Amino acid sequence: MKAIQERIEALATRAGAPKPTAEETDAEALHRAAEEAAGPAPAQSEKTPEEVTFTNMNQLQSAANPEISFIGDMVGSINDNEGEAGFEPHGPPYLKGRDKFTLPVAELAFQLPVDPFCTAKTFLHFHDGGVEVEEAYLDYANVAGWNLRIGQMRPTISLFNRWHEHALPQVDSPRVYNWHFEDGCFKDLGVEVSRLLPPTLGADSNELFVSLFNGGNDYFLAGGEEDRPALGFHLNNYYDLSDSAYLQWGVGGLAGYTEAAGGNRTYLGTLDLSYDWSPVQEAKYRGLTARAELFWQRREQSDFIGHFKQWRPAGLAAEPSVTSLGGWTYLEQTFARNWKRGVRFDYTQLPDRDSEHEWGVSPYITWWQSEPIRWRLQFSHYARNFLPDENVLFLQLDWGVGPHRHDEY
Repeated sequence: MKAIQERIEALATRAGAPKPTAEETDAEALHRAAEEAAGPAPAQSEKTPEEVTFTNMNQLQSAANPEISFIGDMVGSINDNEGEAGFEPHGPPYLKGRDKFTLPVAELAFQLPVDPFCTAKTFLHFHDGGVEVEEAYLDYANVAGWNLRIGQMRPTISLFNRWHEHALPQVDSPRVYNWHFEDGCFKDLGVEVSRLLPPTLGADSNELFVSLFNGGNDYFLAGGEEDRPALGFHLNNYYDLSDSAYLQWGVGGLAGYTEAAGGNRTYLGTLDLSYDWSPVQEAKYRGLTARAELFWQRREQSDFIGHFKQWRPAGLAAEPSVTSLGGWTYLEQTFARNWKRGVRFDYTQLPDRDSEHEWGVSPYITWWQSEPIRWRLQFSHYARNFLPDENVLFLQLDWGVGPHRHDEY
């Protein structure tokens, strides 16, 4: 301590400062001596600070460059009806009795906020050696309390109509979709409006969708060829059951002209139900999802659907009016991290001849290799009273890159 005290006194003498008093501690004296040796602090400038403007560069970049996502959907299938290729409804090639690997859909998605009011969304599908505009529309948010979509799109008329193929919980669409719609969905040019309604029916949320379209979808509706529009709707009702579970049900429909000429019309009604349970603290390891949907269709017609004539006896006359039913249900369990298993049941009458029907059962298991990559193994048995039964083993690989790689729609 004596050496430290002598050092402090030497510094104080050199700076011309008084020696530390007895009341000062060694640290206080050293600190005072250092300040006096350093001299007074320079005077602060009186310059007025310049105004600083902050720019969000990410926002500027987003305005110039759309968000781009790519999704690949590869399916390998083994089918015991290989010799019957071509009798299936329109849809992916793995549903047409072929043993092969296929790329049913490679999807390129673009999304870009055009201005503060709307977002442009475009989805291109590459398949069968060609390119198709799956959807291309402007999405307006909260226009006088309404949301608006305008362009080519899949309208909200049922539970799965808006879901793209890669987002489906099974390899293929429910069979009632494949038999009623071209490519397993209804899509067309038109406009759709939606809004949240005041809670009713005891629900926590109610949302109404209303759509108006050209009215053409290959064999389902042909009015679009002669400016005969189709009208669709869907009412969705959502209930929170607990922090871990919800219940949702909806009712929807579509009405349009069956043929390009004449007054024949087609009416479709849908009723859907969904339940989901995911424990808050264990959602990655345990969960249960159950969904079901019923289709009711009344079709006025002068002839059978052209694609279905290939297995009908020559000279068989079409009934002028057909009322058909169809539906599906599935149960899916999350039983381990990244693993799901489930089973789907299908039944449908054909839309143009209700005496012909098909039912099916499809157990499956899904493994998420990582967030961008998913594998699925599925076995499907389809039994029909108008064509041979069918057994198919599927292996599906889905992968995606980009910010919207696993969006449902």
